[in-house]
Amino acid sequence: MMKLFDHFGVTVEDSDERSYVLLPEHLFSADAFPGLPEEGLSVTFSRELALAREDLTFLTVDHPLVTSAIESLLATDHGNAAFFRLEKCGEQLLMVEVVSVLESVAPVSLHAERFLPSTPIREISDQKGRSQTERFPIEKIRADGRPGPSSFLREKGKALRATVPKILQHAQNNAEDHADLVREKSVAAMHAEYDRELERLLSLREMGHPIREEEIESTKTDREQLEKFLKAAPLRVDSVRLILGTS
Repeated sequence: MMKLFDHFGVTVEDSDERSYVLLPEHLFSADAFPGLPEEGLSVTFSRELALAREDLTFLTVDHPLVTSAIESLLATDHGNAAFFRLEKCGEQLLMVEVVSVLESVAPVSLHAERFLPSTPIREISDQKGRSQTERFPIEKIRADGRPGPSSFLREKGKALRATVPKILQHAQNNAEDHADLVREKSVAAMHAEYDRELERLLSLREMGHPIREEEIESTKTDREQLEKFLKAAPLRVDSVRLILGTS
């Protein structure tokens, strides 16, 4: 929670033992902490201390101040780009890693997440346009990667501005190809379920069960709507990482 305060520019001062004063001195987003007064707020993470002192606000994961901050953090673009140096690559590489999210924007009533839940798609491309996703799994980057030197970005700024957008485009194109496969699978799964349901309804009607025509037509309409939304599910870029690979 302290890192979250720091991220949004909230000053945290130690008060007594296990209590703090939150001050919005450098707060850059009032929406993140809507309940934080200008004069500050005394808080604690200790239930026992909060019960003993009425002047302290007890912060839990369910507190509006905390939930608003977390929601703002998840919605912001801050922290969605990084620069890494990756050792033991076997060759000199300049790569861009893109993590995108494929998700349906269908009406809630269609429950499209049954066939297409929010799906992360990770792609890495290098300066030669080659896909390096399988070669560099996330585990390897975590093990061998380190934050890249800012001096490299300053010294190579002109060359990077000319090169990185092309690498990024390659990675996004590969991600879109991957997303097409996911969309196709989701449509196939949806059709399989709805075709079975329609077959069941028609069979019941043939056997004399009171299946209304409206029920059959509603199922067909839902199938058509789902197909439209699943095929058009957007792919949004969630984060980008520039990776300098060394031999």
